[in-house]
Amino acid sequence: MKTSKNKEQILNPNTNNLSEILFISSYPPRECGIATYAQDLIKALNNKFSNSFSIRVCALESNGNTYSYPDEVKYTLKTSLAADYENLAYAINKDNSIKSVLIHHEF
Repeated sequence: MKTSKNKEQILNPNTNNLSEILFISSYPPRECGIATYAQDLIKALNNKFSNSFSIRVCALESNGNTYSYPDEVKYTLKTSLAADYENLAYAINKDNSIKSVLIHHEF
């Protein structure tokens, strides 16, 4: 599991003091329908509710692929590494700004 924090987040985490929703999903630039759907849903929610909550992403990575993600991606999870799941759960539980988690998965 990898976390991504820019300088502003380190100095002043969750600067807008809004509760965060964390989407756990595949996410662009990964090319798949769920990734595109997640990005479209997040854009729509941000357009309507950006003053109510903030949305961050935990991008799922599989098959050894690694991507360069946009700023809204806070965590990445290597789905082939069992320890990454435990590490992500620990990070989410320690992150006081995350109030909800939404999981997208494929069968």
